[in-house]
Amino acid sequence: MHLGQLLANEREQKQISQREVG
Repeated sequence: MHLGQLLANEREQKQISQREVG
């Protein structure tokens, strides 16, 4: 597992969370 991939996944999850909240 690449660290960059983990960061990208976390970023995507945050974006989805914001979309759900917004």
